[in-house]
Amino acid sequence: MSRAGAGNRGRGGGGGGPMMAAGVGGMPVTMAVLAASTIAALLPALSAGVGALGAAVMGAAGALAPLAGLLIAYPGFLAALGQGLVVTKMAFSGVGDAVKVLTEPGSSLQEINEAMAKLGPNGRQFAKTVSGMKSDFDGFKEMYKRHCFRLQ
Repeated sequence: MSRAGAGNRGRGGGGGGPMMAAGVGGMPVTMAVLAASTIAALLPALSAGVGALGAAVMGAAGALAPLAGLLIAYPGFLAALGQGLVVTKMAFSGVGDAVKVLTEPGSSLQEINEAMAKLGPNGRQFAKTVSGMKSDFDGFKEMYKRHCFRLQ
């Protein structure tokens, strides 16, 4: 055996030297030291990132705090909106049926009279006006389709 090999005998075995002995969890000592130093180097950056994230969350919460007053007004707004929708629904009740009967080519005079009898004077006038504009609506619909969907 050479003199260099004889000098390494008994100092860590296997000729790998003393630094290659088993360290943490079976990992060689050099790898354990490298992993520990890498983790130690990353900890300040990681803690700074967590701190910045916390500051961002607190800043966003602080920015939204003035909007808390709107939560008080929100139920009232929804009630007013609902009331308006109910009144509009009631006002237009039966108008769609009357317009449909007026614009269908095969509608009888009896069907037209029945549909118009369900409306008040303003509803009747509105249904007559809208049904008279059916050809304009159809033309607009076709123009819109051509421009949006490029149909020829």
